[in-house]
Amino acid sequence: MKHYEKYNRWAWALLVLLTAVSGFVAFGQEGKTALVLILGISACAKVLVVVCQFMEMKKAHGAWLVLIGLILLAYLALLFVLR
Repeated sequence: MKHYEKYNRWAWALLVLLTAVSGFVAFGQEGKTALVLILGISACAKVLVVVCQFMEMKKAHGAWLVLIGLILLAYLALLFVLR
C-alpha cells in the first residue's frame, strides 16, 4: 500500500465518522444552540479534511490556509447570526 493511500483511507474514515456522528446528534433535535455548534464544527472539520487531504493544501502557500480558516470562521459566525 502506498503512503498516500493510507492517509486517504484515514481521511475517508474520518469523513464517514463525522457524518455519522452529525446524523446521530441531529436526530430528533430542533435548532438548539449546542446542536448548531456541534454541527457547524463538524462541517468545518469535514471541510478541513477534504481541503488538506484531497486538495493537497498541505503543500500550498500559507496564505491559502489562512484564507480557508477565515472563510470557516465566517461560516460559523454566520450560522449563529442567522440562527
